[in-house]
Amino acid sequence: MCFRGIARIRRYYSTLAPDAAYYFPAGGTEGADAQTMLGVTYGRSALWFTTASTIGIVNAALGGTMVALLVEGVLQLPRAVALTAAVVVALGLAIAVVSYERRRFASALG
Repeated sequence: MCFRGIARIRRYYSTLAPDAAYYFPAGGTEGADAQTMLGVTYGRSALWFTTASTIGIVNAALGGTMVALLVEGVLQLPRAVALTAAVVVALGLAIAVVSYERRRFASALG
């Protein structure tokens, strides 16, 4: 939020004098300008390496482990079935975390 406000101020400054646009370049939307001020560019894989994603991936692994324990210990199914279920659940949870984070980044950067 603060970076968007700063981007708005920089955009206003660029209109004050004819040569001010050179010193206060605008890249497009306020969100894009705020991202440019941070010197950050995000690729498709960048969301896998944030702190929130790291915590989400660990939680996904724990969720998969709990499913494996449930399937093998409580339901008495073979270990291969338990491991397959664990991998499917862990991958599903990891993808859910990153897709949620992608939506949040997109709304924040506008």
